Amino acid sequence: MPLAQRPSSGWPIKPENMNKTFQDLLTAAKTVQNPPALLTAAIEAAEQHLDDPRREQIVEMARESLGREGAIEFDDDAVVSEGSDNGAYVEGWIWVDFEGTSLDKAKDEQRDEQDPPANG
Repeated sequence: MPLAQRPSSGWPIKPENMNKTFQDLLTAAKTVQNPPALLTAAIEAAEQHLDDPRREQIVEMARESLGREGAIEFDDDAVVSEGSDNGAYVEGWIWVDFEGTSLDKAKDEQRDEQDPPANG
């Protein structure tokens, strides 16, 4: 989305808000008057997926077998991709620690403290 069209608050979307954002997007899509057939089909597919008891069971299995609080987590409305194999892929959140890497935010904070901006 071009910068000029982005909402002033809540952008970029934070990962912790993705589920709410997805639900908001689905709700907004439902308000479109005379929606194109592709939008209608997408809404129906999303609703069917979210309401599928098998999907809910698979997400619960993922939580029980793989979930670790703060390390590997699964949202209630996680997407599940089940093919012909005896299992499924489940959308989840995996924590990646930046400590000691070039992405380490503590290093940035230390650098900012050591090199305050020049007054001008």
